[in-house]
Amino acid sequence: MEKTDEARSDFQRAVELNPDFPIAVVQKCYTDYRHAMQAQDIGLLMKSLDDFRKAIDQFPGCPETYILFAQVKIFSIFI
Repeated sequence: MEKTDEARSDFQRAVELNPDFPIAVVQKCYTDYRHAMQAQDIGLLMKSLDDFRKAIDQFPGCPETYILFAQVKIFSIFI
């Protein structure tokens, strides 16, 4: 969790190699979200939320997209 820069790079590469792999896409969204929260980067935060919505549209049958987005939304309530 502390190595978000490395994780973001790894997930970006995974998405570049296979943009149709939902787990890589949604994990990248989640990692971008975590990084945005740590860096207090509102621009990246908004982009990660938009990317989550796009992932749900792109992969409606992948439960992980909903699970991670729900975690993000629930966490956002407490901020």
